[in-house]
Amino acid sequence: MSLSAHESLPRFDEIRTEDIVPTVRALITQQDERRSELEARLAGGLTPTWDSVAVPVSQLSEPLSYAWNIVHHLLSVKNTPALREAEQTVQGEVVAAALRLGQSRAIYEATKAIRGSAAWATLEEARRRIIESGIQAAEL
Repeated sequence: MSLSAHESLPRFDEIRTEDIVPTVRALITQQDERRSELEARLAGGLTPTWDSVAVPVSQLSEPLSYAWNIVHHLLSVKNTPALREAEQTVQGEVVAAALRLGQSRAIYEATKAIRGSAAWATLEEARRRIIESGIQAAEL
């Protein structure tokens, strides 16, 4: 289904409203599992670097973010009662999943460790901004 095929452009003609809730829930489960795996690797002594923390966080959050953005796009161009109901059914779950990721103590500490590392000075400015933004978001 196109809703979960985040590697390509959305195939809006293939997205069925009745698939939104189960697909989004599956993507939430996938994100939570991958977040837990990353947290376990960090607890096991994984050295925090851009490649070991920031890249995996981006990769694990992308599928759900992609799908949720499609749902919201559809709401803006093809708003129907069934589509609104599907979005409302899982909205709280999507928010909770985003909070679990954004407020992960292990990921937060790893991100701060990247900022405090010797490699920080050599990290590209855009990457430093991403790290700083992640820290700030977790602290707010």
